[in-house]
Amino acid sequence: MSSLSRRQALGLMAAVAVPPTVVVAVAAASPIEQEPLQHWLETSEPAQVAEYHAARLAEVMGLIDPERSWRFHIDHKHGFALVCGDSRPEGANV
Repeated sequence: MSSLSRRQALGLMAAVAVPPTVVVAVAAASPIEQEPLQHWLETSEPAQVAEYHAARLAEVMGLIDPERSWRFHIDHKHGFALVCGDSRPEGANV
């Protein structure tokens, strides 16, 4: 397994959903592009940061196992975050 730092792995994501209405494109792991993301992670509400990480994990799981449809759910009341891969129905578009 390669030794990518958490910061490098985040920088490699194709697109980052910041608040729901704003999308920041992250094409490579360069420090210039990582600074806005890191600043956003450090200054956003904890619930937004949790949603960001859960969404990124669901995306990465989709790369690992593209046979499944990946989704996430965060339940603050009951204290859990779930990333789940559902079997794709036969004939479903990827």
